[in-house]
Amino acid sequence: MLARKRLLVRAGLSAAALWLASAALYWIAVGASAADVVPGLVVAPRLLAQQARELTAPDAPFAGLEDSAALGQVRLAFGEGVRPADGRLLHDLVASRGCRRVLDVGTARGYAAVWLGLAARTTGGRVVTIEIDPLIAAEARENIRRAGLEDIVESRVNDALVEIPSLAGNFDFVFIDPGAPINKRVLDLVYDRVPTGGLVVAHNAFGFRLADPEFRKAIRDDPRLETTIVPTLSGGLSITTKG
Repeated sequence: MLARKRLLVRAGLSAAALWLASAALYWIAVGASAADVVPGLVVAPRLLAQQARELTAPDAPFAGLEDSAALGQVRLAFGEGVRPADGRLLHDLVASRGCRRVLDVGTARGYAAVWLGLAARTTGGRVVTIEIDPLIAAEARENIRRAGLEDIVESRVNDALVEIPSLAGNFDFVFIDPGAPINKRVLDLVYDRVPTGGLVVAHNAFGFRLADPEFRKAIRDDPRLETTIVPTLSGGLSITTKG
């Protein structure tokens, strides 16, 4: 009985240490202001819950979506960093807000672009996705073609910092995933082209404080921007609404 109690105490202490360590990592990465205290304390349970869902309900991110070639593609989970749960979050943000002009910066293999295209198809919108590497862009275009979204997702091969100024019109949803140090420069380019109520979402938010402090400062300190950090197994997403 005594040995069992000791085992339970050790397990409890280990769980508490893991919980506090994850909170500390969150505060180090994101911030340690009063507003960050509660999110930091709940990050470990949220990530553990996400991990449990991935293991026990791997089809959860695809629930309720109409069977299609695009759904077949996102089920392949070919993203480099962006996981199915992240893709579904991007999809739901676009679909729920009725976004029609979507910009995806940093196509990679096109996993996020397919999720965004799947959402844009429901809103009658279009997606422009930009990738600097022509070989990677070619693979992304093939994935978009297999998803049956060529008429919705336009793939452009160029440096995003050069391509964005050539694009016409505004964007009510921007996904930034090229990584530091150009996230801030992308934000500067799209800032005036995101209307009130528009969203700017960025990947790998847990690393902003150390790897991309300029971008982190911009999305946190600008009085017109309201930012929430969503803990995810892929490194977190920042969701910024322009006021």
